[in-house]
Amino acid sequence: MAAKKRSRIYKIIFIVYALSILLAGEIYSQSITGTLGTGGIFTIKATSDTLFRISQTTGNVSLFRNLELGGDSVSTTSRGVITKNGRPFIHNYRAPGSYGYNTFVGLEAGNFTMSGSLGQASNNTGVGYRSLASLTTGYHNSAFGSHSLYSNTTGYRNSAFGSFSLHSNTTGYENIALGANSLYSNTTGYINSAFGPYSLYSNTTGYQNSAFGYSALYFNTTGYTNSAFGTFSLYANTTGFNNTAIGYNSGANITTGSNNIAIGYSVQLPSGTANNQIRLGNTSITYAGVQVAWTVTSDRRYKDNIAPINSGLGFITKLNPVSYVRKNDEKGKTEYGLIAQEVEEVLK
Repeated sequence: MAAKKRSRIYKIIFIVYALSILLAGEIYSQSITGTLGTGGIFTIKATSDTLFRISQTTGNVSLFRNLELGGDSVSTTSRGVITKNGRPFIHNYRAPGSYGYNTFVGLEAGNFTMSGSLGQASNNTGVGYRSLASLTTGYHNSAFGSHSLYSNTTGYRNSAFGSFSLHSNTTGYENIALGANSLYSNTTGYINSAFGPYSLYSNTTGYQNSAFGYSALYFNTTGYTNSAFGTFSLYANTTGFNNTAIGYNSGANITTGSNNIAIGYSVQLPSGTANNQIRLGNTSITYAGVQVAWTVTSDRRYKDNIAPINSGLGFITKLNPVSYVRKNDEKGKTEYGLIAQEVEEVLK
C-alpha cells in the first residue's frame, strides 16, 4: 500500500510541475485552430529559446535542435525509421544479430526482412527508390539510383550508380556498374565493370568483363574476360570470350567468336563467329607502318617438317593475281592480291 501511495504522490507532483511550466510560459501552446493564442502556431520553448514549432498557415514543422531516432536502444533493429505516406523513407534497419551500419534513403529503400549475423547484412548503403529492396544477407553493397541493386539478395561488395543499374543482380559479387541500366540483367555474374548507360546490359552470368562506353558489350550474356572500350564496342557479342575491342563500334560484329582483337574506329573482323583474328584500322586507313622492322616467325627455330617446293617457276605462273573490293568496305576501294583458295589449289 505504501508503494501505491508513493506512486500517486509522484504523479501529482509531475502534474503540478507540468502545469507550472505552462503557467511560466516555458511551453507556449497555441491551438492550430486558433482558439488559443494568435497566428495558429504551436511552439515549444526552453526559457527563451525556441525548440519546436508547427505553423497552421504554412504547415511547416520547424526543429531548432537535434532529432534523435530510436534513442540508445541498440537491441531494437527497426527503431529510428522515418516514413512517408506510410512507407519507409529513411532508416538504418539491420538484421537481428548483425553488426548493422546500414543506411537507406528513399521510398522503400532497403529491406525489413534482412537476415544473417555479425558481418552479414551489414555496411550497405542504398539511396533511391527501392534501391537494395530485396537484400537478405548481402554486405558492403552501395546502390545509388532508383531500383539500383533492386533484386540483390546475398551478393556482396557490389557498387551500382544510376537508375536500374545492377537491377537483377541476386548473388553476383564485386561488380561495379556506373550509368543507367548498366549491368541491368546481371544475376550471378561477378567481378564485371560497366561504365556507361546500358553497358553490359544483357549480361547474366558472364564474369570478369570490362565495358567502357554507351552500350559497350550490350548483348553479352555469358561471355567472359572480354574488354570493350568505346561506344557500341563488342556490341553484339553474346558468348564469346577473351575478346578485346578499342574504338567506337569496334568489334561490333563479333557474336560468338573468341580471342579476337579489333582496334580502331568501327573496325570489324572478317567473321563474327571465328576465333583468333586481329584487325587494326578500318577500311579508310591508307598507310600502315612501324618505325622499325616487323619481327615475324620466319625463323627456323619456330618451324617443323621443312621441305622444298618443287614447283618452282611453274608454280608462280599458275598464280592468278586479281583486283577486288572488300565486302565490308563502304567506300568500295579497289585492292590487289591473290585469292587464298586459288593459291591452295595450285599447291595441291
